[in-house]
Amino acid sequence: MSLRDCTGILIKLLLLYAYLFLVYALYRYVVVDFGLYFSAGYQNSTPILTITCVWLGASSVLLLGQYNSINSIYKLFSLLFLLLVCAPATLLGFMVKNIIFSSEMLFILSTISLILSLYSHWPTIKIKIPFSLSDWWWLFPGSVLLCFVLYLSVFYKGEISLVGIDEVYAKRALAKEYSAPLLNYLTGWVYGFASPVLLVFGLLRRQYLLALVGLLGFSLIYMAAGHKTALIAPALIIFFYKFGNRLSALKLIGLAVAGLSLILAIDLTSGQGRITPYTFDRMVVAPSVLSLYYMEYFSLNNLMYLSYGVLKYFFENPYGIQPPELIGNYYFDGDWANVNFIGDGYANFGSLGCFLYFFIILIMIKICDGLVASMPINVRLSIFIPTIFYLLNSSPLTILLTGGLLPLLLYLFLWQPQLVRKSA
Repeated sequence: MSLRDCTGILIKLLLLYAYLFLVYALYRYVVVDFGLYFSAGYQNSTPILTITCVWLGASSVLLLGQYNSINSIYKLFSLLFLLLVCAPATLLGFMVKNIIFSSEMLFILSTISLILSLYSHWPTIKIKIPFSLSDWWWLFPGSVLLCFVLYLSVFYKGEISLVGIDEVYAKRALAKEYSAPLLNYLTGWVYGFASPVLLVFGLLRRQYLLALVGLLGFSLIYMAAGHKTALIAPALIIFFYKFGNRLSALKLIGLAVAGLSLILAIDLTSGQGRITPYTFDRMVVAPSVLSLYYMEYFSLNNLMYLSYGVLKYFFENPYGIQPPELIGNYYFDGDWANVNFIGDGYANFGSLGCFLYFFIILIMIKICDGLVASMPINVRLSIFIPTIFYLLNSSPLTILLTGGLLPLLLYLFLWQPQLVRKSA
């Protein structure tokens, strides 16, 4: 190993420590002190020792993975899951006062982190696509977006308007009154399929009007329902489209440290949570705390065994509602608390469910990687970034239809060779 390699590893580990320290500082001095939404309290007399212990575990996991180059959807997902869920959840588990952090929780988070890292060495298996449809690549996603616009224009009774970031929760509460199954599907298909396809391939093929139409889809989701992710997603798509060809763990952790430092400085200087509620609290604290809440609640109460869904004819639902509604009612003010595969897997089948759902995630993402293996890496990452963030915060069993993954995979299977050939 060369001196340059050793220096790179040292810098990476130091940045990881800085990242964990900033997670602690933002949670302790902004989320808790300012009483933000996902605050679960704080009690820890030895924060530096706790940070150091979590850093040692996270460092070993990071070094075991192959993250020198983020050249697959799986590597990006597994690295983000380590940084945004597993490591923060472990850190907060030792620090919060309102959650019982058990050895079982530590085992689940540590083992899943390790497995995610080790599987980053598994090469992508390219899926051959024998044919391609015509050049009308925009027709399918454009039709989905048009249906969404027509539904909002004709059937939606709620208000469609721009609101400030601090008003999104009130906007979301009002939108729930007019929610409907078809609207939920259309929203998910626009967010996870139509808008990303139009935006990314519009940029790739220099058809900027279609890229703007993709941005319009994200804007309509925000204007109708107040989903902050509809504002974050296009920014992330453009970032990964621009810089996805040269990403590494070192660069991503460095960007995370810079971003968290800026957020901490602004919010502590202003004396209030100006930026944290819409960034750190939602993207890091929410999936971490919700994973811990799910594991705590269902370790003390009956598991659900998918009795609210596909196994409802075999198991009786002990609560009469779905897990997100149950956890939302118990820990919050009635909001639905959607969670990633760790929490959802545990709610249904305990520890075994976490690893069962992980296997589903593994196969799902490897299929995504294999399907787009012939495309430039920046296109691959940017087109799937909404799916990745969906998986960080929601169940893998709902993403296929509700999150738009199924139409996205079908579309890429049918149109991809034409898209790549015409853009070369």
